[in-house]
Amino acid sequence: MQHLQNDVALLQLSTPVKYTTYIQPICLNSEELTYKEKVDLAGWGKTGNYGSPSKTLKTVNMPLISPEACKRTYQGTNAPPMGPGMICAGSQAPLKDACNKATQVGVVSWGIGCGEKPGVYTKVSHYLPWITKNSK
Repeated sequence: MQHLQNDVALLQLSTPVKYTTYIQPICLNSEELTYKEKVDLAGWGKTGNYGSPSKTLKTVNMPLISPEACKRTYQGTNAPPMGPGMICAGSQAPLKDACNKATQVGVVSWGIGCGEKPGVYTKVSHYLPWITKNSK
């Protein structure tokens, strides 16, 4: 089984980004997670197992799941192992919500099905030293 770790990349743009009302930088999370909080997931991904990518940005508010509970959820499947640079979030009945302060906590990495099990995400705080070192 291929290990899905270090699922992060930096791109250097050829021209500076012009900030507008709709284009703003995002804060990168540097604090340890408590797994008692909820996070907002956002993206244009598929809206079902066999669905097409969404044409509009979708958001959903989900609870973080401890690494131990996430590992138990995936036990007995052919899922790759969870490493220290990964976080897990999901819920049986997700609530839609909006956030006040946008902070990047994770980046979509992998999961099984669409909403069948919690999603696994690259943990931004784990890679913050690397991001800081390589974005100067």
